[in-house]
Amino acid sequence: MNTNPYEQPAPEYEPTRPAYPPKLVQELVQAASYLKADSDKPTRILELGAGTGKMTRQLLELGCEVVAVEPSPSMCTTFNSNFGESDQVTLIQTTAEQLGDTELEGESFDAAVFAQSWHWVDPEVTSSMLARLLKPEARVWILFNQLDVSIPWVHRLSRIMRSGDVHRVSHVPQLSEHFSEPELQLSYWTQRCSTQEVLALGRTRSAYLKGSPEYQRKMQENLLWYLSEHLELGEGPILLPYTTLAWSATKTES
Repeated sequence: MNTNPYEQPAPEYEPTRPAYPPKLVQELVQAASYLKADSDKPTRILELGAGTGKMTRQLLELGCEVVAVEPSPSMCTTFNSNFGESDQVTLIQTTAEQLGDTELEGESFDAAVFAQSWHWVDPEVTSSMLARLLKPEARVWILFNQLDVSIPWVHRLSRIMRSGDVHRVSHVPQLSEHFSEPELQLSYWTQRCSTQEVLALGRTRSAYLKGSPEYQRKMQENLLWYLSEHLELGEGPILLPYTTLAWSATKTES
């Protein structure tokens, strides 16, 4: 897992970035729960690239036990402040590729989840690590929330904020021979937000976080012009269309 660009504090990430479709997360947990040998124990999920804990919170609300992996110090700081001393979640500050150096027990997880993070990892190394840690027939879930750029005005919005996390359905994640061919599910939904919240969303993008002060100023000015003057949306509300891409693959051998 390469070091991600969110090394500087990004307090807007947590309240601004959307969560994942509840029905999809429920399906993920339901599929994983079938692998439990003891029905009294919680479903155990390995979450890689947990960030501030957007997906973590949804998994915990469904009764899961989560081991969250995140390399970014700033993300870990926010994660810890969000979950405190919860006995349902353990945070490990490391990369996915280095997780094999930890003392996690083999074949002990009912599922693995990458929510907005697969593109940061080395697929071959990470797949080999997962093959050791996941139970037989456990699934790997690779999820991406992204603006629905099939809609022209949303496509232009994404270009203004240089939203780089747009993944094509034809670009299938490549796992090792230990896993089945990933299958794709698509979910379509909308996020209700104000103009100011869309501006904040732009400030969570890697292009903004890595950009110069001049670039950051211009991006925000262009977004405000596009929303308020070109689209004449005023202060909103804006129904921002999203697509969630969810690939899942099953462990087929150790």
